[in-house]
Amino acid sequence: MNVADSTAFPVNEYCIVSDGTRTIIGQISVVNSGTQVTVKTVAVIAGAVGNTMSSGAAFSFSGPQGTTGVQGATGAQGVQGAAGATGATGVQGATGAQGTAGVQGAQGAQGSTGPQGAQGATGSISGSAAFVLSTTTASCASGNGTCTLTVTCSAGQKAISGGISAGGATAAKFLDLTESYPSGATNNAWTVSAMNWGSTGTIVITAYAICAN
Repeated sequence: MNVADSTAFPVNEYCIVSDGTRTIIGQISVVNSGTQVTVKTVAVIAGAVGNTMSSGAAFSFSGPQGTTGVQGATGAQGVQGAAGATGATGVQGATGAQGTAGVQGAQGAQGSTGPQGAQGATGSISGSAAFVLSTTTASCASGNGTCTLTVTCSAGQKAISGGISAGGATAAKFLDLTESYPSGATNNAWTVSAMNWGSTGTIVITAYAICAN
């Protein structure tokens, strides 16, 4: 048989040779040269009996893998091993979610009345107040006309309240107070504004303030 390297085929080594038509189990009897060996037929696995095979026959030193054998019976259970050493303590888990609030408890009984406290010292009241009327008037024209007046308190006093005065049926029906607020750098005045939403007649207003110190 022609081979690529006869040193890989030692004498007396068993082998399998197949050319696709015949397959035999053979034994290498002679290494003829570096590329040729003589194989003695030991058994014919497939094909007809004969002394020749095609030049492309393949050599193998092992047969095809057989089918998997039946699984053997389960062996007897071994003796239990000794207990292992205790493992290290694991990392503490995350805090769980807060539970729902419990039912509110019943109201406790009312406590007894405490002793009366000592009478406080008599307080003192000082100061004065004045009603200040504007010395000028303002006219609110008909058709949503507006007018504004400011009343200023005496020195040292602050305006704590104020308003407007306007007499007559027209004022009572068509005049609206739109603004009334303390004014001045130290809240020492009171400013008012009004609107006449009537269609005829001018309404005259007067402003007043209540001042105190």
